[in-house]
Amino acid sequence: MRKVNRQELVDRFRTRFLEGKTENFIEKFNRQPLEKQYGSITRWIKNKDINTAEEITAKFISNYIQKINILVSRLENLTEDEANALRTHLASANEAINNFAETKRQQQLESLEAQRAAIEAQIDALRNR
Repeated sequence: MRKVNRQELVDRFRTRFLEGKTENFIEKFNRQPLEKQYGSITRWIKNKDINTAEEITAKFISNYIQKINILVSRLENLTEDEANALRTHLASANEAINNFAETKRQQQLESLEAQRAAIEAQIDALRNR
């Protein structure tokens, strides 16, 4: 596995890191040297538990679930309300896995419909010149 160089990492995550930030923050960030930008982005990646791999894989998700098991075993206490909230999130994740194919089909349909609308708008624009 090759080591990612600092500039590549900053370039790759800059847009996501700066998303929703103020213009003042963005200007200040852009004036910082590469080392400071790299440090800010790597802390953000760690705090947000962002997958730095190119894409989310089943293995990444499996490892994430294993981390959850470890975290639960480290709890000092757990109220019934908290346990119910955790169960709700787990049930939702389980449902997402079970509905994966349908969800992907729906996303593809929405994407194609958006493309069709864009193409139709281009056709209309060309016809009405």
